[in-house]
Amino acid sequence: AAQVDPARASLTLEDGTRHAADRLVLAAGPWAPRLLPELAGRVTALRQIVVYLEPPPAYRAAWEAAPMLLDLSDEGGFYAVPPVAGTPLKVGDHRFSRQGSAEDPREASPAETEAILALARHRLRDAGAYRVLGARACYYDVEPEERFIVAPLGERCIVMSGFSGHGFKFGALLGLAVAAGDTAKLANWAAGQGGAAPLPLPAR
Repeated sequence: AAQVDPARASLTLEDGTRHAADRLVLAAGPWAPRLLPELAGRVTALRQIVVYLEPPPAYRAAWEAAPMLLDLSDEGGFYAVPPVAGTPLKVGDHRFSRQGSAEDPREASPAETEAILALARHRLRDAGAYRVLGARACYYDVEPEERFIVAPLGERCIVMSGFSGHGFKFGALLGLAVAAGDTAKLANWAAGQGGAAPLPLPAR
């Protein structure tokens, strides 16, 4: 989309095509501040690099049974997502760069790849035996305190932003809340700052 009109619950695409609805939910990730300038001071688009590795055969089974790992070292930690169902081992930097534009290329440079590997090598036994399969740049929309933003923009539009890379875990629940709840009451609940859940939550 090139332009959003919250009051009319409509958006206009770059080719000039206009779409309107009874209700518009804007969940544009790192493009949100560009579409809604009022978010520019609350949400930052940032570039994060992830590197995909093939573990040595001797450690493959251990990695497949491992939990997700977090190294929160002050000197520069990393996270590792084990290989599951045919996916490769993924390593990334948990710190937020707060740099980049959502329009930048998705290819990671050799220098960016090496910077991620440098964070993990000293924690990996036989680090030199891990084969690099590739690297990519991901883009997130981050709120300064990593609080989710779910807020009405008038009576017919709601914005969902600032998910800091965690939206994929909470997207389904937030979507149900937006569909079923009073949007005026969602902001504090979504941000983890109190308030009753806007829909019945499943029993554990």
